[in-house]
Amino acid sequence: MKRILIVEADPVLRGIYRRKFEISSYKVEAAEDGISALKSISNSPPDLVLMDLVVPGMDGTQLIREIRARSESRTTPIIVLSSFYRPDMAKQAWEAGATKCISKM
Repeated sequence: MKRILIVEADPVLRGIYRRKFEISSYKVEAAEDGISALKSISNSPPDLVLMDLVVPGMDGTQLIREIRARSESRTTPIIVLSSFYRPDMAKQAWEAGATKCISKM
């Protein structure tokens, strides 16, 4: 079973994403902040990371860099699903190593 790590501070959105992927037969882990996300990756590397750029404990682009720096997640796809309120946010996510950036809006 493929494993997805969802990194989203908003508990409502985190729950919606979790249910959507579980219904589609994925194993889902969820983290509300960057530090929890990194712990989850260390314990069991996911097949995909779906994340917001605005999460507590760590800047989203820094989280992407940290994920990419780890051997167990160097090639893991990272999809950023965020509200890009600054034009440079998506560019920074790409430069940090995001696989795809999608706006929530």
